[in-house]
This record gives sequence, structure tokens and C-alpha cells, in this order.
Amino acid sequence: MKKLLAFACLFTGLGLANAAQAANPNDGIYYCNFGYEQGYVTLNTGNNTGYLALLSLDQSWSYAIGNWSGNQLSGRTNANGEFSAEFNGQQMIGYVDYLVDGKFNRISLTCPRIV
Repeated sequence: MKKLLAFACLFTGLGLANAAQAANPNDGIYYCNFGYEQGYVTLNTGNNTGYLALLSLDQSWSYAIGNWSGNQLSGRTNANGEFSAEFNGQQMIGYVDYLVDGKFNRISLTCPRIV
């Protein structure tokens, strides 16, 4: 089931990344270690807003929406946690607040771009 989920995430992300590629050169799919699980992050941009889907291999997911300032994207997750990431075309480096048992845990991310 995990392989099917990963394939579906990649297939969906490829389509989204290609559709939004002209919006921002950092749009694409990134492979991340979320601290407790590995997974994928897709980034798509519309206007000056970045949309992230965080897809864990344990079949959980969340999303985040933020605004661009240069190569920095900052905003909030669907659980109202903070996130911030800097993009250099090859990787995403930053943090995201995950809600676990009613408390936010800040997880540092260094995610290479795969697509």
C-alpha cells in the first residue's frame, strides 16, 4: 500500500509541477525526512502564493500555504503551525511545525528536489 501511495503522490505531483512550472522555478517535488517518517513535498505556486502538500509514506498528509519573499516561502500549515523554507533550485531547507498530541513540534527539513 505504501508503494501505491508513493506512486500516486509522485504521479499527481508530476502533473501539478508541470502545470505550474512557469509560475516559479522552485516548483516541483522534494524528498524529505520529517523526523519520524520519510515522504514527499510538492510545491506549486500561483501568483505570489506557494502551496505545499506534505505526503508521508505512513499515509498521512498535510498542507501549507505561504507567501514568497525572494527564495523564502513562509506561512501556515492546515493545523495552524508555522513553516518557513528557503529554496535554491536543488533543495528546500527550513522547518515545519507538526501538531502531535495537541502540541507543535518543530521539525527541521533539508529536502533534495527530485523533479
